[in-house]
Amino acid sequence: MIHHADSLKILLVDDSISLRSHLTVQLKDQGHEVMQAADAQEALAAFTRFRPDLVLLDVVMPGADGYFVARQIREIEAGQWTPIIFLSAQDSENDLWQGIEAGGDDYLTKPVSPVVLAAKLRAMQRLRAMGRRNQEISEALRQANSQLRHLSQTDELTGLHNRRGFDDCLQTELRSAQRDQTPLTLVICDVDYFKAYNDTLGHVQGDGCL
Repeated sequence: MIHHADSLKILLVDDSISLRSHLTVQLKDQGHEVMQAADAQEALAAFTRFRPDLVLLDVVMPGADGYFVARQIREIEAGQWTPIIFLSAQDSENDLWQGIEAGGDDYLTKPVSPVVLAAKLRAMQRLRAMGRRNQEISEALRQANSQLRHLSQTDELTGLHNRRGFDDCLQTELRSAQRDQTPLTLVICDVDYFKAYNDTLGHVQGDGCL
């Protein structure tokens, strides 16, 4: 039995009730969650609702075939990528080529070997884990870059913009004023005699004053 954290959400698409039932038992015994669909219309509706981690997709079905479903899934995803493994009794090189060309990632011939299927699913679990790890790293880098940008533009003592932050802010406001054809006013203030304040009361008091 697979640990829950490793379980896959699998969309199984095949017009054969007996094959769906047989594969569903295998997949659930391995700890996976399974949703079934019998044709292209059901498959696309289930994909949108279920958002699976993997699609096991029959090639030959009544109406639109599996290649059509795969192409539609790739359009629905809009930049994301859900692995698709085709299931088919056809095993020629041309069938394999059509499957990959339609957006599939692998191709298994029926009857599907339980050992081969389990190995394919294990590979998909590793790919998903790598994808999640990459997302975590990307998010950590994004946060680190955001923090570095904040530190590079902020005065540590007052929390206000430093000169670099001021310049960036000013350029943004200038572009906005030019775009909107609105006036822009800049007010500059100076603190008189602050050196004397520091010299008399000390820099700690000066920092507190600021």
